[in-house]
Amino acid sequence: MKIPLHIISLVFLIGCATQHAFDRQVFLQRPERQLKTYHPTFDPNVVNRVRPAPKEILQYLNKMDSTDKYSAYVPTSGELRLFSEYYALLPRKYQEIIGRNVVGIYFISNFAGGGMADFLFDENGKMYTALYFGSSWTRVGEFAGKVSDNANLSP
Repeated sequence: MKIPLHIISLVFLIGCATQHAFDRQVFLQRPERQLKTYHPTFDPNVVNRVRPAPKEILQYLNKMDSTDKYSAYVPTSGELRLFSEYYALLPRKYQEIIGRNVVGIYFISNFAGGGMADFLFDENGKMYTALYFGSSWTRVGEFAGKVSDNANLSP
């Protein structure tokens, strides 16, 4: 039995109409949207903005991805050095934007993706950014190093 397209469309529209209205104030009161949750630092050395994710942020990320496996990852000194080297390769304009807007850089164990950026606000409504990276991000560096080491090899 075929269901007419207009019936399917009507059911879809009714479903959309029953959604709750977006409440901006409720949204901005969520811990993951508030600058104070991140204990921000605007240290000129961006590597000093790398620190363990606050408990509230881990709860938010776990809930968002329907898991309980995420935890804070603390990079080793070698990984921080590699991060610093990668950061130095970014165009100057990107470094300026990150310097002004990124309040924290967090590495997450077992993170489902390679990374993400998220937004948050101070008490005056100014928007900032938090960056999240999966703890396996250094594999890119390991791979790049191996490719570089073998660059002179013929096929």
